[in-house]
Amino acid sequence: MKGRAKERGVDIQEKLKIRHKGVEYEGLPAANAVGMALFEATGMRRLIDERCGFDREKRILSPGMVVKALIGPTFNVQKKHPLYLVGTAYSAAPTDRLFGPRVEKTDLYDTALARGLDTLFDADLTSLFRECSDLAVRRLGLESDIYHMDSTNISFHGIPHDADKEGAAVPRHGGHAKDLRNELLQYELQIVTNGERVIRYMKPYDGNVSDTVKNSETLDDLGRMMPEEEIRDMIMVADSKLVTSKNIAKMLDMKMGFVSKCPESFGRKARKRAASMAADSRMHGCGREGLLLAETHLDIDLGSGRTERLRFVSYRWEPKTVRAEEAIRREVSERIDGIVKGFKGRRFGSRTEAEAAVAASADADGLFSFDSEVVHYSTDHPEDVRPWYEARPVPRIDDAAVRRKAEISETSVLVTNLPRSRKTDAQVLELYSQEYKVEQSFRLMKSGIGVDSIFLQTPSRENAMMFVVSIAALISNIADAMFRRDGTCLNGRRLTMYRLAFELQNTIVVYSRDEGALDLQGPREITDVFFDITDTLGINPQYLLGYA
Repeated sequence: MKGRAKERGVDIQEKLKIRHKGVEYEGLPAANAVGMALFEATGMRRLIDERCGFDREKRILSPGMVVKALIGPTFNVQKKHPLYLVGTAYSAAPTDRLFGPRVEKTDLYDTALARGLDTLFDADLTSLFRECSDLAVRRLGLESDIYHMDSTNISFHGIPHDADKEGAAVPRHGGHAKDLRNELLQYELQIVTNGERVIRYMKPYDGNVSDTVKNSETLDDLGRMMPEEEIRDMIMVADSKLVTSKNIAKMLDMKMGFVSKCPESFGRKARKRAASMAADSRMHGCGREGLLLAETHLDIDLGSGRTERLRFVSYRWEPKTVRAEEAIRREVSERIDGIVKGFKGRRFGSRTEAEAAVAASADADGLFSFDSEVVHYSTDHPEDVRPWYEARPVPRIDDAAVRRKAEISETSVLVTNLPRSRKTDAQVLELYSQEYKVEQSFRLMKSGIGVDSIFLQTPSRENAMMFVVSIAALISNIADAMFRRDGTCLNGRRLTMYRLAFELQNTIVVYSRDEGALDLQGPREITDVFFDITDTLGINPQYLLGYA
């Protein structure tokens, strides 16, 4: 952890007159204060106000201050507030210091906040979010050329409604919500995070838009928002829904690198071809015990007469392959037993017929076949003088075929346009294995202000609320990245924004108007290191109950 701000020449106690004794105060839960202060410290609040057109004379709350007010409760692990009760989170707070000299507690009511959401929507949520993320990432040195793309369902209570403004996504009933809340109205939220796990893009979608459409539009948006040189340096990592002929052609034209899981249907069963070629080749290790890799290049028809050569990286875990082989052998044994029993008591009119029946019982994939023992029977009974034949199948299991099937079934295939000189097979796999990072942002969003309990009546305001929740998740992303970079620990455990909020649940930042002093009230074990933590985050202590 970095040293205290005082050690860098900033005397916090002298500047803010921080005291540790009981006084009459106004205050705010410390976790709320940290999240809002980081929002100020990154410059996002000021940027939002600059980008959004609003009447400064008529509006008590600027759009940036509306976002600040809404994100504050998301960092409180004890209680979440729906929109109409957000003002209660600031019932004891110095609102004039937090939101502006004219702002009183009564100004933080639902109508004022909803109007702020209207202004946010009109500013183009996706572009505004990208600018906020750009500002924070560049200011804090959290750039990365790795991008991860995914989407999730966001649920809202309410009745179905149509778009109230052009460009607004609308919720839909039905579908298969990832949070299993199929009875609620569903939006789709597309996000992209970078290698530092910081959200770099967000966009709400109708609840019934396919992943293929979302992914294609995301590529278009990034192409519009990002300089060409950044696009050429970036690597997009996503699940198999990214891999369509149209998207592959688009990324190749943009000179964007990509890594994705290869779907079964792509490129005339390119996945199966690559897995088969890997099984037929000698797969190589990569320093991880039991993990084997193989590289294949295939010419893929992208349509409209365009063919491109792509790289396929196949991988499998040997322990899983052994278990799969054992399962296949058990299945084969059960099938063989059933076939042998089926021949008992079965009569054939000729030896040829019996041998043909046995041969036809062989596995279509060559896993097993049968040799035949044909027995001839005859009788001297006057009423049954015709001879007959019985077949006794003798099974033969092809060990090599069983092994090959196990290898193919356990082989996963990635597709990429990255040359080996840029990323080795092992590095391509490592990139894809980090795809889980985008899911962390989804969990933050869904544990925040209570999106699934908000009823805002208009899609445009709901869209804007998803922007707000994305900003809150972005702030958490930034804090987590800075803690990782600094190696910040608390009580011997790596610190995250969520854990910090949990540790601060009994801590309050208080303000004495009479003395113009800030104070921190809470358990000694957290208050003693609190300003070390805010220093790591680059937070000016004055922002804890103030604004830039």
